[in-house]
Amino acid sequence: MCNYPINNGKKWTNEEDAMLIKYTICNDPININKIANNMNRTEDSIKNRIISKIIFPKFDFINGINDKLYNNYSYISKENIDKYMYKNKKDLTLYYLDQMSQIINKTNNKYKDDLLVNIDKITYLINY
Repeated sequence: MCNYPINNGKKWTNEEDAMLIKYTICNDPININKIANNMNRTEDSIKNRIISKIIFPKFDFINGINDKLYNNYSYISKENIDKYMYKNKKDLTLYYLDQMSQIINKTNNKYKDDLLVNIDKITYLINY
């Protein structure tokens, strides 16, 4: 017999979303277990809702500059956030290739142009 919280599987209400936002703003450090117990939800449900309702709207898909978000929500792993943001491997691979390009562009490496060309080739193959 499983002891799921009473709201497990139920649709989130606007009031619950507002309460979750309040919990994440007013509590430092964040205690996911306590929030889950107070809201009668699972910890995974709380984390996924924080990602979808709070982190997602702030996520920088274009430039990939999300270190501040990862730090502010460090109680959720970067990998879990990225997994949600990039639901399939293709998008996630393209994201990491873009991250590599940005890092390479900031360097004065003598192989910079070759590296960027190869990243472009890989990106083309993925999109082909």
